[in-house]
Amino acid sequence: MLNLILIVVSLILIIKMADIFVDQATSLSKKLKVSGFFVGFLLVSLGTSLPELATSLYSTHVGHPEIAISNVIGSNIANILLVLGSLALFSKYRLKSIDVNFNIPLLLSVTSATLLVIAINSYIITPFVGIILLLVFLISAYLINRSNHTNNIKSTTKFNMLFLIGSIVLLVIFSKICVDNILVFANQLNIPEVLIGYFLLAFGTSLPEFATLYSSLKKGREDVGLGSIIGSNMFNLLFILGSTSLLSSLDLTGFKIEILFVLIVTVLLLIFGIIGKKNLISKREAIMLLSFYLLFVLIQILRSI
Repeated sequence: MLNLILIVVSLILIIKMADIFVDQATSLSKKLKVSGFFVGFLLVSLGTSLPELATSLYSTHVGHPEIAISNVIGSNIANILLVLGSLALFSKYRLKSIDVNFNIPLLLSVTSATLLVIAINSYIITPFVGIILLLVFLISAYLINRSNHTNNIKSTTKFNMLFLIGSIVLLVIFSKICVDNILVFANQLNIPEVLIGYFLLAFGTSLPEFATLYSSLKKGREDVGLGSIIGSNMFNLLFILGSTSLLSSLDLTGFKIEILFVLIVTVLLLIFGIIGKKNLISKREAIMLLSFYLLFVLIQILRSI
């Protein structure tokens, strides 16, 4: 019973922290005269991915780099298929022209180029390749800042750096509390470990992004939410893998199917943005995104048998 109470309370606090963050991010973007998308791209991706970065670096240091690889791939797939798919199913998620014409194509280009380099290099990320990935992340951040405009941002919230940083930190902490108690509660209900791993942990990893995107939709600041998704995916793929490979070369030979899925889901996001009426991700397309996630989970279950 205590676990259930903690789950509910932490979810309420997660949404509240996401609300504060979106307000502060909007205020900061106005103050610095940068786009809300860029603030979401940089701050959310950095803030929510720091625990994953620390975990990846530590796991590689102690000789378990596969944890870092699976963490990055699983998070990137869940961000697009599970997070965007779920929210688009229950609300109208409309992409902006800049998203369809630049932001998502940039994500696709970076993802494709990165995976191509990895494949050419026999699915090994050497320290040299890792340095290239880090440089690509910095270049991508620069291009996004230059290409996304402020569009006369309106904000009545007074900017407070403490509130901004505090909301991100608490968002991550409450997400961890929520996930930990979900896992305990699931074990008490004898839910199979495979389902716990691929559904609950994937949801937990993407919970900060989910909350930020939900709050940004509610406040009409979709740019901040989508920025957090694209930023998180780029940070995971380029910064976390790049940084981790500096400690030890990463072998992705056993992740070929997962790598293909990362590319497919990124292409799907672009296609749905282009074919959608007025860049709207429809409920049918949302169901397709969620179906692809179920397919990914099914493949993982069959491979583990």
